[in-house]
Amino acid sequence: MANNIRLVGDWRKLRHKFDRLSDLGQYMADQAIREIAEDVREALHEEVNSSPPPPNAPSTEKRKGHNTPFLETGGFMDDDSIIVEKMDAGDRTAYIIKGNPTKTHGRSGESYETILGILNEGTSKIPSRPVIDITYDRMRSRIEALTIKKAKDYYNG
Repeated sequence: MANNIRLVGDWRKLRHKFDRLSDLGQYMADQAIREIAEDVREALHEEVNSSPPPPNAPSTEKRKGHNTPFLETGGFMDDDSIIVEKMDAGDRTAYIIKGNPTKTHGRSGESYETILGILNEGTSKIPSRPVIDITYDRMRSRIEALTIKKAKDYYNG
């Protein structure tokens, strides 16, 4: 189950470009990539909390008394429901944007990492809402533009 965003593609060449420019390149690339990851995290948080969400099943709506998923807990509205996690990728640092594995949903007892996966992929009873793909598609050109800007800003000093 894909339950996180991994930033891949041409924008990763940023690290190589920074490395060629100076000894500070690796540090500057890590800083730039972290900033980009935070922007993507914020966009994913907005997407998860956007409307309209997939509707609840009629039985769920009857039980809850409303057709607004997550309304009774509001957990995804918390800023720490989606996080950026630093990951060791050998000779460099990478970042993963995902649901918070240490934050637990009050009613279901599931981690927000699991819930984001379920929200994204769906189940036999829950319709999918591909928030991860939607967010990445929405952010792709911004990620590329930020990458180019960071490299130019660094190079032009």
